[in-house]
Amino acid sequence: MLWNIFNTLQVIIGFELLALIMPANVQLFYEMLKDTINFQPLPKDVIYNFAVATPFGLENYEQLTA
Repeated sequence: MLWNIFNTLQVIIGFELLALIMPANVQLFYEMLKDTINFQPLPKDVIYNFAVATPFGLENYEQLTA
């Protein structure tokens, strides 16, 4: 059931590509949902710093490439 909700929301978010005229409140709602629908609830930097930098004792993951 949860998967069906995400599929439906992805279709609704795709309405932007049809160049439909929508009110500002609907556009604001779309902007809030985009990260969740695209499965990006957290910024990548937060995930990398937690998953990569912390086990190696670094402050951030960019220190691995330096």
